[in-house]
Amino acid sequence: MKQDFAFGGIIFKNIDGTKKVLLAKKPQFTGWDIPKGHKEGEETEMEAAIREIAEETGYKNIKLSEERVLVSYEAEKNGEKLSKTVTFYLGEQFGDENPKQNLDKDEDEQGMDVSWLPLDEAVKLVTFSPFQNALKEAIAKTNDL
Repeated sequence: MKQDFAFGGIIFKNIDGTKKVLLAKKPQFTGWDIPKGHKEGEETEMEAAIREIAEETGYKNIKLSEERVLVSYEAEKNGEKLSKTVTFYLGEQFGDENPKQNLDKDEDEQGMDVSWLPLDEAVKLVTFSPFQNALKEAIAKTNDL
């Protein structure tokens, strides 16, 4: 079975006294997602995560911690079974930004929505259960910090 690795971030920010998390949604899906993608060239895992967050959400003022949540699951793409592992780094967005997405033109990401969502709402809107569980784990870890 082919192995597939992706890297992303579960990014938090306090907005008006409420802790929120940054999510993105592709127009062809009903559920929201955590920003993530694949390494390019000689990038480190963390560099890939930061780039993917910036591309998908437009936010570049991101600080990732070494704290992370790993998600593994099986999927199928073009009739081929894949063993997928996603590393989500926990982090925060700082400063004021006017985000501008830099989505790949050949991907199905055009027209993605991006939003800061309250934690309880975000957990409900992430409909892919392995990522929903990763979000719950990340929230628990940030509560422990």
